[in-house]
Amino acid sequence: MISNISLRLGFNYDVQKETILRVYQLCRYNKAWDDVKISPWCAAFTREDLKRLEYAEDLETYYKYGYGSALNKDVGCTHVKDMMSFFDNFVGKEEIPQQQPRAMIQLSEAGALLMTLAALGAHQDTAPLTGDNYHSAGVQSSKWTASKMAPFNGNLAAVLYK
Repeated sequence: MISNISLRLGFNYDVQKETILRVYQLCRYNKAWDDVKISPWCAAFTREDLKRLEYAEDLETYYKYGYGSALNKDVGCTHVKDMMSFFDNFVGKEEIPQQQPRAMIQLSEAGALLMTLAALGAHQDTAPLTGDNYHSAGVQSSKWTASKMAPFNGNLAAVLYK
C-alpha cells in the first residue's frame, strides 16, 4: 500500500508511513469540514486504501478503548453507574422535588465515550477485531467503527421515559 500511494503522489521511493498517516488525517479533516467537495488530500488514496486505514484506526481504538480489553468495559462502567444512579432518583416516584436536577451532563473525551459505549454493550461484533481477519465478511460489516461512533469526539444522550 505504501508503494502504491507513494507512486500516486509522484515519488519514485516509498514515502514514510508517518507521512502517509498525516496525509490520511488531513484527508479525514477536510472531508469532515466539507463533505460535498473531494479533498485534494484524499486523491492519494484509493477506496481500498481508505478502508484499510480506517480499519487500522478501528483496531487501535478497539484495543485501547473497546472490547479488546476487559479493563475498558470496567472503566466505562463508572459512567454507566453514575447515569443509573441519577435515573434512580426518578424511578418509582410520583412527584419529583423542585430542587432535584432534571439533567446530568458529563463531559469527557472520545476514549471515555468509547469505553462507556463498550460498558453498555454497544457496537459489539460477534467476532473480535484482529489484524489478520480484515478480509472476513464480519469485519467488512463491523459494528465497531470509531469514525462513526466518536468522530473527533461525540456525545451520548440517555433519556429516562416514565
